[in-house]
Amino acid sequence: MARSATFDYRQHNQKIAGMRGDGWKKKLQQSKLDASKNPTALKVRRVSMGLSQDDMLQLIEVNTQTTYARIERGERFASKERAEKIARALNASVKQLFIQSDENKFLAI
Repeated sequence: MARSATFDYRQHNQKIAGMRGDGWKKKLQQSKLDASKNPTALKVRRVSMGLSQDDMLQLIEVNTQTTYARIERGERFASKERAEKIARALNASVKQLFIQSDENKFLAI
């Protein structure tokens, strides 16, 4: 009877190590730096209107600031309904703020 392929723990641990330790901190800091240098149209529009992320939470009915912040940075997709709410709150069209990647997935540009 042939032995089935075994799980390669060494390779798995190397992958996980890339997410742990000091490496992930540097990646996070770099992504924050990149986001501050290249803000999305969504953030530019929000700031130009004098709105905080907390203001946006109330306008678009999102539960956590983290969720909205990730959408704003382009790290999380927004549903069609949420993208429309955000665009309406910022007096803009969805096409001005988002790129559609799927039928119901929109990413901030």
